[in-house]
This record gives sequence, C-alpha cells and structure tokens, in this order.
Amino acid sequence: MTTDKILEDLGSALNSLNRHFGDSNIIEKAISLTVDGIASVLSLDSALTRLSQTTGMTARELEAFYETSNEMARQLGVSTSQIIDQAAAWTQLGVSSQEAAAKLAGLSSRFAAISPGMDAETALSSLAAVIQAYGVDTDQVLDGVLSKVNEVADRFRISNTEIAQGLEQSAAAMAEAGFSLEQNIALFAAGQENIDNALLVGNALQTVAGHMQGYNRQTGKMSAELTDLNIRIMELTKDATFNGRGISLFTDDSRTQCRDLMTYLEEISRVWDRLDQKTQNAVSGQLFGSGNAQAGAAILSNFGTVSASMDTMARSAGSASQAMASAMDTMDYKLARLSEAGTGIAQNLFQQKDLQSVVDILNSFLGVLDRVTEKLGLLRTLGVGAGLLAGIKNVGSLKMFRLRIV
Repeated sequence: MTTDKILEDLGSALNSLNRHFGDSNIIEKAISLTVDGIASVLSLDSALTRLSQTTGMTARELEAFYETSNEMARQLGVSTSQIIDQAAAWTQLGVSSQEAAAKLAGLSSRFAAISPGMDAETALSSLAAVIQAYGVDTDQVLDGVLSKVNEVADRFRISNTEIAQGLEQSAAAMAEAGFSLEQNIALFAAGQENIDNALLVGNALQTVAGHMQGYNRQTGKMSAELTDLNIRIMELTKDATFNGRGISLFTDDSRTQCRDLMTYLEEISRVWDRLDQKTQNAVSGQLFGSGNAQAGAAILSNFGTVSASMDTMARSAGSASQAMASAMDTMDYKLARLSEAGTGIAQNLFQQKDLQSVVDILNSFLGVLDRVTEKLGLLRTLGVGAGLLAGIKNVGSLKMFRLRIV
C-alpha cells in the first residue's frame, strides 16, 4: 500500500469518527484533559528537579514528598508546585530533611493563605528571618509566630503582611540586642499603627537595636558609643523627670547594671508628653536614627499599643488555625482546592517514569500528523481532527521539559 493511500485512509477514518461523535467533542475534550494533565505533571517535575538541586534528600524521600505535596496543597488551598518550590527554598536556607522541608513549606504557605496581600515568597522570607534570629523550633512556629502575628494584626490597625515586612527587616538586629520576638512585634505594631510605613518602622527598629547592641550582657559593660548615647538621652530628658537626672540605661549610680532595654524605652515613653516638640525630635533621632525619627516618635508616643500587643500575644494560641478555617470558607480557597484535586488525578494517571517515553512517541507522531495535513488538508475542517492536532501539538511544545527520573 502506498504512502498516499495510507494518509487518505487515515483522513477518512478521522472523518468517520467526527460524524459518529457529532457535537459532543468527546475525543477533543479527552485529548485536552490529557494534555492538561501531562502539562501539570511536567510542571511539578520541573519543581521537583529544583528541589533535588538544593537538598540532600534521597530519591526515595523526593518521591515521597512528590506524592504528599498535592495533599498538603489541597488542605491549604494553594498550588502543588508552590509547596514543592517552598520546600526547595527552605532547603536553600539549610533545611536538609524531607520532613522538616515539608513542614516548613506548609507553614510558610499557611502564613500566606491567612494573610491577604501576602505572597508565598514574603511569607517564607519573613518566617526564615524570625526562625533564624530567635531560634524558633519548627513545631512552635504555628502558634509561636503565626498566631501572634495574626492576632496582633486582627486587634490593631495593621496587617499580617506589614508585620512580616517589619520582622524581616528587624528580627536579626532586635534578637541580637536582647529584644524578644513578642517585643519586636509589639514595638512594630505601635509605630506602624501611627504612621503606616512598614519600611520606615522596620528601619527604626533595626537602628535602635543596633545602638543597643553596644551593651554586653555578659560583662555588664557598654561601648563608648552607647555610653555617649546614654549621656545625650539623660540630658534631653532631665527636665521631664522628677529627680532632674534624666532617663538612664543604668539601674544604679555605680553604672554596673544596665536595665532591660524594653523597660528603658518604656520609661522614655512615660515622660514623652512632657517633652517639647524639639526635644522629642532630638530624642527620637538619637535613639532611632535621624532618618527614622518620625517612626521612633510614633513608637514612643504610642506605647499603650506595645503593652496591649504583648497582652494580646499572650492569649493568641489558636489564632492562625482559626484564620485558616475562615479562609477555607472562601470561594478562592474552594476553587484552588478543586484545581489541585485535578492535579492529584494527573499525578495518579501520568506517572513521571512513563511520561518521557509517551512524550517522545507523541513528538514523533506529530511529524506524521503534519504530513497528513499537508497531503489532505482534511484535519483543518474536522472537529475531532482539529482537537487532536491542537492537543498533540500542545504536547509537542512541552518537549523542552525533560523529565527527571527519581
């Protein structure tokens, strides 16, 4: 049989199928679903490849994570590829085990899910800054960080995203200066509530923490720079204190004991309203940096929010879980969960180890279909043929993605 005869028969067969199925487009829809499924798995495979390049996970651990990532994605209403990419990002930060990477990927994705306007990258980078600065155990992140941030944002005129941005900027310096995570969040809340500028407030906290690092808690001694700062603040606040000596970092005349830094700021805040505008600007500029004086003043003049935030965080356990439950009632969450259910089906139907061979076969078959089109021009007008050709060409366009066999 000649080649022309074979191509003619193939065209006739496609035409017959088109008449048989009519407007139902069953074959076209099946092809479309197949192509979408293959594309989903190829996308996940690319994400898994990125994970494998940043982690010490074994092939078996990678395969296990691939299987469980979709279930986690459906629970959180995010994409499966996001979970895998988040795990890869955590491993770049030094997380080595599959269990820890999966847990942290879920936590950062959850943080984004309960925080309107926050993307996954911001959630991860801010959480990483907090965990590294304060040494928060992975098992404590949910209520130890997320619930505290979420509850403060709910009670005051700020957002989770703003707090996350502030923590990312200031956590390392604040922890080094001896401020707790709760104090860090509370001071940020006080400033942000007043001026609504997360970048400026975060810089202010970073600066004041840098100044306070001049105190050595082990030796009880202060650097020359911090000693000079203390003298200037005492001079600026002396007229506002009852003893006329000003607010000092030291707890006694012998200057051998330095007071708690949070208490120091609180004492300054107590005399804040007794200072004139010029003196307030000077005090704020000295402590928080001249460029951050406005943010420093916002914190010192709003210390009631600092105390209220601390009380709020003490009772915040469960806040992140409640916020996640609320997010699950939204249409966006339900649609995302539905989409990821389809991704899970694709993972089951199109196994990674088989897809490379399938794509190679389809790439070869694409050449045959192109020849059919050239010889007969028939597929351009056939509903089934058009769907078949478009579907296969879409698969063919994926040939640049090479599957990684795990």
